[in-house]
Amino acid sequence: MSAEQWKRLDAVGRIERGDLSLGQAAQVLGLSKRQVRRLRGRVRAQGKESVRHGNAGRCPSNRLAQAVRERVVELAKTKYVGFNDGSSPI
Repeated sequence: MSAEQWKRLDAVGRIERGDLSLGQAAQVLGLSKRQVRRLRGRVRAQGKESVRHGNAGRCPSNRLAQAVRERVVELAKTKYVGFNDGSSPI
């Protein structure tokens, strides 16, 4: 878990123990009270894994296939060598 996720989990735990109010937790986390309320509900229902982003660990849906990536690199090094790819100095 990232530091931000641990911070959210800690804040929810402190709300549950009564150490923080909902408003104080919202201020600490930089979220709205409504968002903290939703976060608290998710942690209650799903546990600590609920603070992770839902797409964590997944590949982007718009990622190019490895074969296409390799072909682009091959073309850039052979047929299109010297074409402006943004890396040459002005």
